[in-house]
Amino acid sequence: MRRLGLVWLAVISIIATLSLPAQVHTVSGVVLEAGSGTPLPFVNIWITATPLGTSTNTDGGFEIKIPHAFVDGQHTLSFSNIGYHSKKMAIEAFVDKDPLTVYLKASVTNLSGVVVISEKIKKKNANKARRLVQQALIKIPKNYPKLPYSLNTFYRHYCSENDNYVRLIEAAIDVYSPKNDFENEEVPDERLAYKITQLRRSFDFTENSKIFHPPISLNFLWANDITDFEYHNPLTEPLINYDFQVIDTTNLDSETLYIVDFEDNREGSLRPQTHYRGKLFILKKSLAFVRAEVDELKEKIGLRDSVNSLVQKIATFKSFENKFYIDRLTSDVNVYHATKDSNNVVVDTLRHRSHIEMIANNIRSQSPPVFEGKEPRKHDLRKILYDSTFWIEYTVLKETKLEAKIIKDLSEKISLNQQFQAFNTIDGGGISIVESPGFKELISLHSGTPLYVVLWSNWGQLNYLDLEPVSYFKRMLKKDKVKLILVAVEENEQDWLNNRKFYGLDHPSFQHERLSLGFDSELAQSYFNNVFPYFLSIDKLGKIIPQEPPLPNKEEIKPYLKSLIRNNYITDQ
Repeated sequence: MRRLGLVWLAVISIIATLSLPAQVHTVSGVVLEAGSGTPLPFVNIWITATPLGTSTNTDGGFEIKIPHAFVDGQHTLSFSNIGYHSKKMAIEAFVDKDPLTVYLKASVTNLSGVVVISEKIKKKNANKARRLVQQALIKIPKNYPKLPYSLNTFYRHYCSENDNYVRLIEAAIDVYSPKNDFENEEVPDERLAYKITQLRRSFDFTENSKIFHPPISLNFLWANDITDFEYHNPLTEPLINYDFQVIDTTNLDSETLYIVDFEDNREGSLRPQTHYRGKLFILKKSLAFVRAEVDELKEKIGLRDSVNSLVQKIATFKSFENKFYIDRLTSDVNVYHATKDSNNVVVDTLRHRSHIEMIANNIRSQSPPVFEGKEPRKHDLRKILYDSTFWIEYTVLKETKLEAKIIKDLSEKISLNQQFQAFNTIDGGGISIVESPGFKELISLHSGTPLYVVLWSNWGQLNYLDLEPVSYFKRMLKKDKVKLILVAVEENEQDWLNNRKFYGLDHPSFQHERLSLGFDSELAQSYFNNVFPYFLSIDKLGKIIPQEPPLPNKEEIKPYLKSLIRNNYITDQ
């Protein structure tokens, strides 16, 4: 890996519809506004006439890998952004050179047209602007893909509490959309399918909000698509509840674009607890939504507690083969919680922020791979083993200056790379430990013999009396019919030896192994405090017996061991 950090930028995923060579060229740089030098976020960047691309981050930065086949003097890299003149640059001219600086010129807004339109809207109580939105909604089946397609996407989610970053999730996710009948579904995965091909996530250092933390927030993010889903979508409500106004006109790829402002017009008790405001960007000719910015505001005030939240949602669309596909989704969540005492004095406050985003780096519209999959739950994510090499060959959103603080906050106790590698073990408790490669390697040293295994640690120490084998167990140990192995989760070998001696575990009946999880005991204890000791048995074929075994000092261990030795247990129940 070239660099350890929050994200590693990678090559564009080789797609089945194109036969690309392994050699790629890295192109990185920044997109700025001509004249002012202001960084431009959300700039759409793609290899012209292909679905392969990326987007600029909030600092205007980008990085893209160009397959060698496109460095032929014929292909160009396209840069497109609302309100700016698009630009194409020959790939051969800048590949394998210093970081690229791209300047986009702002397009001239027709201010006089805005004044005329705005005056008409005011005189007709915003009917014209509302009609424009209604027409755009009617055109959705024409402007957006009806036939099946899939996207390769990159997902990022990080959280902060009181200005300290406490969690990071990044994932490579394939999204499949079957044939669309444009009857809006309530929740995205009632129609869409998700498949997570790779995942990396830090430990969750959240102090107060874990109960609100879903393992991954795909449905929440995809609900930003106002053209497809009803969940928290203001445009599925009666439009009469909103004031609309055309506030500007601009251009996208030389086509005129209307910018429509909207806000809930209900007041007092008539205004719902959750209400919306925002901007809609609508192309004049096709009446397609190409961008939606929606603020979702919620206020809940109780006698002792009050919660105020603001979710700022953005969805952008990219034109490909005369249809508009999701290009990027972002949600910024800001929740403020205040608690008061009996004297109505605020005694505790908590501010929780999260940023969730997704970029599409490839569109598969021809014979897309078909699969099923709901938004995954915790146990689904634990099945995905972290593979650092995968990220070398996958397009992600370029890092921003903010990431220095994220890395610092999340890496105070353990490096981010170690967290990525160890998360599944942490998240799954004892089960994930015994499913880890390190544990399996230890057990393989004793293959061919049934095993009684006890996981322990210096904070989850063992009661020696519980481990003293009954006479039958001792006879089986002496005849090598079974082994009793104590596996200590301990990073330091000398501490392991000292703890064995201190707790009286250097007993002739016991064999000892040490398992390193890759992080210090203090951090491991915070996650495994109630897990150890953990008892299990493994048959002579190396399969874990699903039933927890009786303690070695109990008489019930005798029939259990007989079945284990004879291999009579059904291990797949």
